[in-house]
Amino acid sequence: MNRIASLGTPVVLFGAAMLFAMPAVAQLRETSVGGQGALATDDAVPGLTIVDVEAALAAIEADGAIPDAEKDQLRPRYEQAIEALRKADGFASQTAVYRDSLQTASAAAAGLREAIGELPSAEDAAQVRAASDSEELQEDIESRRAALDGLNAELLSASNELARARGRPAEISVRLPEAQRQLSDINRQLASPEVAVDVDSPGRVAERTRLEAIRSSLLSELEMLSQEQASQGVRENLLLAKQELQRRQIENDTAALNVLRGLLDRRLRIAAKIRTASLG
Repeated sequence: MNRIASLGTPVVLFGAAMLFAMPAVAQLRETSVGGQGALATDDAVPGLTIVDVEAALAAIEADGAIPDAEKDQLRPRYEQAIEALRKADGFASQTAVYRDSLQTASAAAAGLREAIGELPSAEDAAQVRAASDSEELQEDIESRRAALDGLNAELLSASNELARARGRPAEISVRLPEAQRQLSDINRQLASPEVAVDVDSPGRVAERTRLEAIRSSLLSELEMLSQEQASQGVRENLLLAKQELQRRQIENDTAALNVLRGLLDRRLRIAAKIRTASLG
């Protein structure tokens, strides 16, 4: 039997598609990332997809003409390709978030600071009306305390996020050249005759698929790092505005809660004295 026929039509078509996809995937553009040259994909460049690779792997698994030993050699390459493409999708999603922040973060921070300016002072916030019924007052206090706990948790989360964001430039300065070196190495491997596209060689098709997927992941990561650096300032500014608003809200809510707690304590002491006096 012809060797290629044993692999089944889906895998043959997948291997042939690699021939046409390669030039498009190889289209790279130079972009500046923190003053360093980085490789990134053009937005419209097509490439491998998880669906394609999963279909090719499924065809191999279902083909009874392929020995199990050979499947065991091919399977890890396709699985690594799928994992790399999942990472690429994750990087692409995060890239979209960073791009969006470039467009929206400054206005959002300005809106938060406007809201801060409209907040009452802590002294004014302490002028809170209390329920005349002590049980209702107790319920109000518990509700306010729970809301205050939530604000404190949000502030802690924002503080941790800001700390992570401020640590990212140093991490990127390490990861960026590393990713660029990895990409150069992958490109050299893809240019090697040992992995030249050959649909008659299932091993070569699998290896090229793995390498192309890793390259896609690296290109997607480099683009993400570029957008992360570009949006660093506006994202930090937004986080600072969030922190400032949360601190002011906590300050005001704490002032009001302290007043209500003090009032409830006085009511309870008076009620206790009345009970004691009635018993005497």
